[in-house]
Amino acid sequence: MDSGGGEIRILPILDEGLADGSLRGGRLNVIAGGKGRVYTQGMKEQRSGMNMELPEADFRHLRVMTDDTGIFQHAVYGTPDRECGYTTDDNARALAAMALWQEATGKDDEEMTGLMQRYLAFVRHAFNEKNGRFRNFMSYERKWLEESGSEDAHGRAMWALGTTVKRSKNEQVVNAAEELFGRTMTTTRTFKSPRGWAFAVLGIESCLERFGENDEARNIGKELAGRLLEQFKRNGSEDWPWCEEVVTYCNAALPQALVAAGRGLDKREMTEQGLRTLEWLLEVQTGEGGRLSIIGNEGWMRRGGRRAQFDQQPVEAMGLVEACAEACRATGKRRWAEEARRCWEWYMGRNDLGQAVYDASTGGCRDGIGPESLNPNCGGESMVGWLIALGTMKELGKEA
Repeated sequence: MDSGGGEIRILPILDEGLADGSLRGGRLNVIAGGKGRVYTQGMKEQRSGMNMELPEADFRHLRVMTDDTGIFQHAVYGTPDRECGYTTDDNARALAAMALWQEATGKDDEEMTGLMQRYLAFVRHAFNEKNGRFRNFMSYERKWLEESGSEDAHGRAMWALGTTVKRSKNEQVVNAAEELFGRTMTTTRTFKSPRGWAFAVLGIESCLERFGENDEARNIGKELAGRLLEQFKRNGSEDWPWCEEVVTYCNAALPQALVAAGRGLDKREMTEQGLRTLEWLLEVQTGEGGRLSIIGNEGWMRRGGRRAQFDQQPVEAMGLVEACAEACRATGKRRWAEEARRCWEWYMGRNDLGQAVYDASTGGCRDGIGPESLNPNCGGESMVGWLIALGTMKELGKEA
């Protein structure tokens, strides 16, 4: 198939019930806090692999979603929705995606570098020197809609900058990202958000991997990772190894940060907490046949309550792929690479609807899974989440 961005060849899906969509009637019943157990009803266990090749990167829809400002936040079907403007969140993810693909290909590709510079310019402009915080929401008219975004958005921008420093093959891009990163760290010491801490820690660990030890970065990263670990210890229990009373969004970044920081700081307790929590997240999000069934945003999963099955967001699958890859690097155990692949297969149809979320005909990615059908829109977050998940799988294959 000619995708316009390189040949895509996908081998036939071998799991019965996935190819014909017959799994879509299945439902997952989970009692939160039930000693980490997943209770399933209905179909027989499917074979774990779908035996499909990884497609090549296809940037067609990414080009459609990007103008000279950055990547649009939302789309109506496949057309950018200008009324919703842009976010630093999505431009940060897009920046990280391009850096990852530069590393995956080993080339300072002209198109990838051009896109990366556009997204980096957005992130740089988002940083508010007056308060040391990133703004998040921008209108189509290039007007900022706030003086500072959430702590999560700030941490996510740091994660993207750190990823760029670590992975980009373009020296000018690396230097610009590193310079901005150095101005964003101090304010994180005032943060209260576990996700803000986690994303900042991931960015710091990436920078340190590229350039070696830096006292300020190491001290801030150690402080934030320590807070995250303490919150897990304070709130968690054997049957609920989680740092909050509800499991919501971008969950996998939290254990991923603990694993990365534990490796960087040589703190076994931190690494083990991260691995234990990640294993639990995978367990409570495993549906019938062993497929990934992401916690839905229509109610999330509360301690002692039932988990929501829908709507399932692509960015959550991306986060799990990244966290499993981190666990694989930290432990050297192949099982984590297998878990990463299982999570990636969610995009390709090994999910509760038995339908592919990735659209090979356009290079886009649907915005989620509902109870009866896919979300027909292909927005910026979903697009770059798919590219990050795919690029992470490519890197895992090289490391194997």
